[in-house]
Amino acid sequence: MKTKSISTTAALLLSLLAAQSGAGPEEFTLRSDGFIQQTEKTVGYAVAYVRSEAERTNLELKMGSNDEGKVYLNGKALLKTTEPRALQQDDDVAHNITLNKGVNVVVFKIFNEGGSDWQGCLRFTDTKGKAVTNFVIRLEQ
Repeated sequence: MKTKSISTTAALLLSLLAAQSGAGPEEFTLRSDGFIQQTEKTVGYAVAYVRSEAERTNLELKMGSNDEGKVYLNGKALLKTTEPRALQQDDDVAHNITLNKGVNVVVFKIFNEGGSDWQGCLRFTDTKGKAVTNFVIRLEQ
């Protein structure tokens, strides 16, 4: 049985990530409004599968989070922030990232320390900051 939860939100987030419009943070915002109750001291996980037809090397993975955030790609922790903060696009950057040919697993952990804002944003870019868009994002393999 599927529930409307952070996984549903992951689809929205990562679909927006695929669009890679390059606009402001609102284009890449993950909000829990309507999906899960916003509470203090709460952790949420968004999981998605990124399928690439070819290996993509020398990419950057950029993250923003409100509050704390951590991102894993294929089981490896790439980004982590442990301080409360407001959402800002591209606050943290992991360099020299590789998307493998085939399925890649992205896990985005957000910890809401307090207040009602619980947000996150992710995107892949090349080293010049140009959005990478030629991959498919799914909630299931």
